[in-house]
Amino acid sequence: MNKWEALMLFTLALYFQFTAVNVNPVLGQIYVVFAILAALFIILDISKTIPLKKGSNSTFGSIIYGAGAYIVLVLLGNFIIVPGIQAIRKLLSSTTPVLAQSQFLNGVTFGIAVPIIETTFLFAVSLDFLSNTFNIRVDRQGLTNLKTWVLIIILSFIFMLFHLSAKGITNIEVLTIVFFMAIISFILILLREDYEAAIWFHIICNLSALFL
Repeated sequence: MNKWEALMLFTLALYFQFTAVNVNPVLGQIYVVFAILAALFIILDISKTIPLKKGSNSTFGSIIYGAGAYIVLVLLGNFIIVPGIQAIRKLLSSTTPVLAQSQFLNGVTFGIAVPIIETTFLFAVSLDFLSNTFNIRVDRQGLTNLKTWVLIIILSFIFMLFHLSAKGITNIEVLTIVFFMAIISFILILLREDYEAAIWFHIICNLSALFL
């Protein structure tokens, strides 16, 4: 499985090099670097503990978890950040950068390629590396572990800062949605003990921001 994950990431790095870098050089190059670093980590890390897909988990189940997580995010945003489902969708659409010259390619890039790279590098690889470094649980039992939650909150804050600095998002409501999205992604990783559901959650969020 590791070699296919790495091949997917190297392919996405090439995709971003040819599509996003010419349109949005800084952000495009960031995703190229993210993809290459994640691929190298997957290839070289012999203690990798978070797979793309756990053997006993089905892809259909991951999609259901991802869709359920999206509903939770929308409801959470509706009750805590701003009332109204349409308002939450508008906030999500505010995270959409222009990364390709055509609307179709921008949809593919932001709706599929970006979620795969961000989830793999900023969520799965970062959580995997730091949990191994500091001996922190990243399975279902980790949901009741204080150190695990501290790590999740720190990484979620970093994800929010990435949207602030690299994507130029300054709206507090949008950044709060991004922060909650990261928290939910990490919960999915711990619940499923892989990161496929978190990728589907990210894809659903981004596609809904583009097309709903």
